[in-house]
Amino acid sequence: MVDKPLLLECNQKVLGKHYTAVSLQQHIQANDFVRQFRTHRNICLGQDQMPDYYLSIEDDQLQQTLVSMTVDQPSFSAYFCSQLSCNEKLLLSTGDTPQTSSNNIENQGLPSPSQLQHVFDVLSTTLPRLFIQPMNYQIYSPDVVFENRIRGTHTTGLYNYVKQVALLRCVGHLKYAYVRFEILKITQHPEEGTIKVRWRICGISGLKVLFQFWRYKLWQWKEVLQKQESWYDGFSTFHVSSKGLITLHVADKMMPDDDKATETNKGILAAKLALLLGLLPQQNAKNLSDVMENLLINSITTTGKSQA
Repeated sequence: MVDKPLLLECNQKVLGKHYTAVSLQQHIQANDFVRQFRTHRNICLGQDQMPDYYLSIEDDQLQQTLVSMTVDQPSFSAYFCSQLSCNEKLLLSTGDTPQTSSNNIENQGLPSPSQLQHVFDVLSTTLPRLFIQPMNYQIYSPDVVFENRIRGTHTTGLYNYVKQVALLRCVGHLKYAYVRFEILKITQHPEEGTIKVRWRICGISGLKVLFQFWRYKLWQWKEVLQKQESWYDGFSTFHVSSKGLITLHVADKMMPDDDKATETNKGILAAKLALLLGLLPQQNAKNLSDVMENLLINSITTTGKSQA
């Protein structure tokens, strides 16, 4: 008879190994797509995708992020379109939705215990996979309000919410060879009809991976990640209505519990990760990690061919 704790530990290692491999693969594919599109333009993308899902980049912070990655806007728009799932394309093709007043949100009533539990279960499962799988948007109201206090933005409608999540996923994979959304704590609050999540986004750039690649096996990158300071903590509150749907998502900054002094980051990688969320201005238009990411991609491709 197999010991259950041992079996659980083995399953976690397998899942961790799989996630690391998928994250690295998507990072390589993302940078390869951008290089090819920059050279050949629409050849790399289906003819029916660009007109329908073309991304207009008007956000100044996103533009600065693309400049720091030396990625031009047409290439990023094409990559963004290519990464949308069928459901995301459907949601984005419907366009924006009418504005909903805050009073309507407050007067929608509380969810039942089973409804709150369902949303809790879905968030617990899907949030950690945010960077490698599309979110389950069935638990969100069509006129969901996203109050992003991290960036100081306020949007209404599932269209805008889906677009922001997809943008975060795309930027994460272009910039980081390993990027992950971790749930540090998630709780239900039936008296408020809310679910509160303390989360952390962690990442390792191509530069760091290149330096550590030969020292660690693929599934040991979690150990590398724990030694780095490339992370950003946050706190989200999801308000669930009597219909069992999320009507309001409030995202806040949050300092780590162990050492508040680390909020003023000492490493360049953490600054880049904060930039991914639009928290800090970019100081340098170009950096060495972009070059090293290309070297990483080429080295892995060469290794794969030699083994074949």
